[in-house]
Amino acid sequence: MHHDLGSLGSAVNYRATERQMEIMQSMGVNALRTSHNPPSPEMLKVCDRLGILVQVEAFDEWQIGKVINGYNKYFDEWHERDLRDMIRRDRNHPSVIMWSIGNEILEQNQEDGWKLAKHLSDICHDEDPTRPTTAGFNYYPAPFENKLAYQIDVVGLNYWPLNYRMT
Repeated sequence: MHHDLGSLGSAVNYRATERQMEIMQSMGVNALRTSHNPPSPEMLKVCDRLGILVQVEAFDEWQIGKVINGYNKYFDEWHERDLRDMIRRDRNHPSVIMWSIGNEILEQNQEDGWKLAKHLSDICHDEDPTRPTTAGFNYYPAPFENKLAYQIDVVGLNYWPLNYRMT
């Protein structure tokens, strides 16, 4: 679930967020993943009230960037504070069921990427020992071969058609 509200833009609008969640719930949605950053407190408040489960995601990139001016430029300096602040802010919401430390991060292809995954997962468990950690991987089987997948509690495998042969 991306942070914006379609044509309404990115500014938080409680009623628009509530309506969006109500529509999703009417379609049978009972859980969602924020992508690829923490949700607004208002969204979590709506999810708490409606009983929608939320996987809160912290990062779309770590040290290896996906875009020219991405978070990777600030990751080393800010990741720990940002992750701890996110968890401290959101851990008392009953809708939050797990913490995602990354979405399709490029370190999944690195032999030592597991060290950073362990570091981030340890921060999550330090701040909230009651919830599991996860990450979305899209370069199967690399996260398993490089041991990154073993540093989190719940492995997420994202479907990425370019990695699959179509026959």
